[in-house]
Amino acid sequence: MELGGQRQNKGITWGDLLFLMVLSFGICLFYYPRLSHPTWEMYDSWRQSDTLAMARNMLKTGNFFKPMLNYDGLKGNYVQLELPILPALTCLLLPTGLDIHYLARAISMVFYLASCIYFYLLANQLFSKGASRFASLFYVLAPLTLKYGRAIMPESLVLCFFIGSLYHLYRFHESGSLVQFYLTGIFTSLTILQKIPGAFTGLLILYVVFKKWGFKKTFKSPHTYIFGLISLGLPLLYFYQASQNSTTNYVNGIASLGIFGSKNLRAFFLGGLDFLRASYKTTFSPVLLVLAGLGLLLTLYHRRDFLLGLFLAYSLELIFIVFSIKFQYYMVFHVVVLALLAGEYFNYFSYSKYKFITFICSLLVLVHGYYGIKDYLAMTKVNEKLDREIHALQEKEYLKDKVAINGANPIYLNGILSYGYRADVPQIRDYPWEPEAQIAFFKDQGVRYYVSIKDQAREDYDRYYMDRFQVIDQGPDFSIYDLERQK
Repeated sequence: MELGGQRQNKGITWGDLLFLMVLSFGICLFYYPRLSHPTWEMYDSWRQSDTLAMARNMLKTGNFFKPMLNYDGLKGNYVQLELPILPALTCLLLPTGLDIHYLARAISMVFYLASCIYFYLLANQLFSKGASRFASLFYVLAPLTLKYGRAIMPESLVLCFFIGSLYHLYRFHESGSLVQFYLTGIFTSLTILQKIPGAFTGLLILYVVFKKWGFKKTFKSPHTYIFGLISLGLPLLYFYQASQNSTTNYVNGIASLGIFGSKNLRAFFLGGLDFLRASYKTTFSPVLLVLAGLGLLLTLYHRRDFLLGLFLAYSLELIFIVFSIKFQYYMVFHVVVLALLAGEYFNYFSYSKYKFITFICSLLVLVHGYYGIKDYLAMTKVNEKLDREIHALQEKEYLKDKVAINGANPIYLNGILSYGYRADVPQIRDYPWEPEAQIAFFKDQGVRYYVSIKDQAREDYDRYYMDRFQVIDQGPDFSIYDLERQK
């Protein structure tokens, strides 16, 4: 039984360096035309604009450990979130004078490039040179990684730290080096600090450590407990401290959204499967799924423990996290797992003397890349509707820090660089949502203006405002009411 797989020449050659240089240059060239896009693209405008808002607020407060959002308050809203590394780096580098959107996306891209390098280094440990390169191309061109590789979101950082933890874990098993062991702990800690489901890597870590040291020695060794403090203790300490300093806790209670909080397990699993069916083409691509499936069969046949352990750990994450939360960005871990399984498939054929095998593998990369590039080009377009509305609202300077805007998505508040409230959203329980009570609450908090975005206005709310308050400004997409001027 082997932890890894059949492999050759694990050292780095000039050919490897050339491959990584060409790959990195290609990624930079591909991303460059859209690096300066605003946060209101066709996907995840909410999270992208929140991340940028945190960077701007850090510039005002000077506090990198108390992330502040623009909504649900006229003086900002301190929230319990993952460690805001990307906003902090963006804030620190703003004095360079670069456009903030370009800067944030460039930082995200750098971490994505680092993740690509780490992926290749890991694949190079597991597979032959050719298989490592094909697997790396599948990782780079996957729709999800290609899309989030320059997003103003922490996903590129998650990928870098996650793959880094896997690489150092494998090196620890191979060499027994305590340096690699502690690097695994550091990278695992950083992964969890960026995205809590990264803790599922701990299942693979336990298996590798037990296999390396044995059960008794593991629990007798002080290194085990130091590792635990680094990988789990630091994230727990940060999240606890963040909850004490925040007005809104987003991290606490995530488990209650999962399988344990579900009263209907059948509906829970069917809903999760429906989500996967609806999103797999824009997450993995059908080609990657098929090759990963074949690679999984080979992994089982050859008993590749490392890959099997990784697959099982993140199958559990799929069930406990993805099936419950149903956000695509929680599947960044799975792209890595599937690309490595596809590498096992390529590895099986990499020793073939028939050159047409290389041609077929190259063709598969092209088909896979078609899905990734097609999705990237579609989703990273600037949302023209949002662009028109936000630029129109930016001209209304009187709205700043005195406004409530209808709808759950805070992109409008973030876009006009204003603190304020999201209105007419029944799901928000922090303040009243019935029209009369909500207006009384808003006025008591200092809100003077209400913006109704027409295509997301609730008829009952809109009618209530129209009957009672004067419209002081109007555009093709919105109406602005003055709550101090009644009809």
